[in-house]
Amino acid sequence: MKTTKKLFGILAIGLAFGFGFGFGTTARAGYSLSTLNGAYVFVPNNASLNITNNCITVECWFNRQVLPSGGDTWNSLVSTEPYSTTFAGWDLRFANLSPRGSINTTIQSTVDLVDTAGSGQPTSNQWHHYAMQFDGTNYLVWIDGNLIFTTNLVGQIITTTNPLYVGCQNSGLRPFLGYIAEVRVSNIGRYYTPFIPQTRFATDSNTVALYHFDEGQGTSVQDSSGSGSQQSNEVCELLAVPFVIF
Repeated sequence: MKTTKKLFGILAIGLAFGFGFGFGTTARAGYSLSTLNGAYVFVPNNASLNITNNCITVECWFNRQVLPSGGDTWNSLVSTEPYSTTFAGWDLRFANLSPRGSINTTIQSTVDLVDTAGSGQPTSNQWHHYAMQFDGTNYLVWIDGNLIFTTNLVGQIITTTNPLYVGCQNSGLRPFLGYIAEVRVSNIGRYYTPFIPQTRFATDSNTVALYHFDEGQGTSVQDSSGSGSQQSNEVCELLAVPFVIF
């Protein structure tokens, strides 16, 4: 069932081209979400977003334009975390500039890992791929197809009724400032060895949500996974943002 809801802010969608420097040679044309004007995507809770087999991979492409500032430098790309005193859901995010993925499980309130050495800090003003995954036994975080950190964990993902946000943690809080493309949530652990990230994701039987941001204009962002047809109603404008892989 399609669901919509109005948002405050502007969703700017940019023309994108993936030339595949180091990631293949196939050109890719599409669009990207700009969060620079306070925009974010809100997807109301839908049963198709629930992870029932205890496996999840959350991934996207991103291009940071503005560095975090102020006292709270956490910034989220894709999140179901309600920004409460008790963590719930999962969050593909950064602590300042360091990749930090979080997920709520029965064995531990939060699997919360941070790249303290800084080896996984991606450069700004360039496109990068970011993925985190949990399969019931192992938790892994990847930047540009390279494993940044991993830990062994046996537990169950706690299902919530939280909405999904792209571009912030919750209702504009802890925003990521830049461009986001190709958001995919899967109910499988997709990556176990170094890999070349796809510049455009395809849906399959394990795809829970997939947002290409191909609309280019209008007032909605459509889920292309085919699993639940979640739709978020936004205010959109066209913004040319080359999607070039460095």
